Amino acid sequence: PIFDEENDEIDRTFFVAETGFYLPCHGKEEACRKNVAVEPNEKLRFQAEPENANDKNAVIIFDMQANKLGYVPAYYAESVCKLLQQGRRYACEVLSVNNEGQCAECIKVKMIFYK
Repeated sequence: PIFDEENDEIDRTFFVAETGFYLPCHGKEEACRKNVAVEPNEKLRFQAEPENANDKNAVIIFDMQANKLGYVPAYYAESVCKLLQQGRRYACEVLSVNNEGQCAECIKVKMIFYK
């Protein structure tokens, strides 16, 4: 695993993966400015997606209005999925938004799992 799930607190920063599948901008700068509707400091939530055909450990990221934004990156997904199954409390918020057509680095977030 990328981090020790037994730690008292886990704090990581990452870019939301696969945003291009859920946000209608498709890497076009003008569309990004119009359609990426999250802001810095906005709270986000996770949901395990065990029925995902590509990754049984997939964890989707939603905004607080239940809009899908993308996924926890695959390198964190298995550990995050386990922490969610354990019922660990967490916080996730938007750190920055890049509206310049860079889908792979569009939404930067910080997640913290508490013991």
